[in-house]
Amino acid sequence: MKVKVCPKCGAESKEDRESCSNCYASLSAVEPTESANQPIIVGSRPGRAPRPPKSESQPSGPAEPTHPQGSNLEGMGIESSGRSPFYYREPPAVVSRRSNVGLLVFVLILLAGVGFAGWWFFLKQPSPAQVVQGFINACEAQDAEKAKSFLCKSTLNIPGVAEGFTKGFAAARKLGKDNHSSTSTGRIKLLSTSYTGTDKSTAIVASQSMDEKGEPIQPELTFDWVLIKEDGAWKIDLVTTVQKMFVKALGEAMKKAPKPPSNVPGGSVGR
Repeated sequence: MKVKVCPKCGAESKEDRESCSNCYASLSAVEPTESANQPIIVGSRPGRAPRPPKSESQPSGPAEPTHPQGSNLEGMGIESSGRSPFYYREPPAVVSRRSNVGLLVFVLILLAGVGFAGWWFFLKQPSPAQVVQGFINACEAQDAEKAKSFLCKSTLNIPGVAEGFTKGFAAARKLGKDNHSSTSTGRIKLLSTSYTGTDKSTAIVASQSMDEKGEPIQPELTFDWVLIKEDGAWKIDLVTTVQKMFVKALGEAMKKAPKPPSNVPGGSVGR
């Protein structure tokens, strides 16, 4: 078979080509010669048709491997079909959602527990009226330590204030002045509770002294207990309470005191 040999790269091309099939150099001045590469004819087996020679139009080169070097197929006994490379991939990992669901359930239980604990804490906190009632009962029983549990910190900083107040209750009973007795005998009645401040941090519990028959000793006279919030609980500010009681009692006494005469017969006062 006659071919043209490229003077530049030495590759053989068909005699009718004007340029090299390898480097595309011009072959117009090259004369056709016999090809140095003679085709090899392989004898065919009996009963089978000989395989046609490979077309020269197809590019010659090393055959591509059926699977890449170092592929996961090596050592696994898996042979490629030779039609196309086969790449083995690990199956995607299955993401378990049980752990996420368990975490979500735990968070919900924790939030519910915290909410219930807060609700229970504020629900079990005694109201201002209950605090005043407990303080009065402790003073009547002359239990100074119990009485201290109802007082605020600023009051407890004053030495002997709880002991002095409980002794005042006992002295009042001995003298028959039951204005500070417990409500269990009907001698102090808690009337109402009001709140002051933008955040309602101060409570005012109005009380009234009652006689043995349950009637007000002085219907127009009421006393206010002042309570403040400390650590989420109501505590009595006994110093402010006593001051308010004293000022109110003094004002009522001044109203009932006899007025001095405007003039004295026989001359002016002091002559």
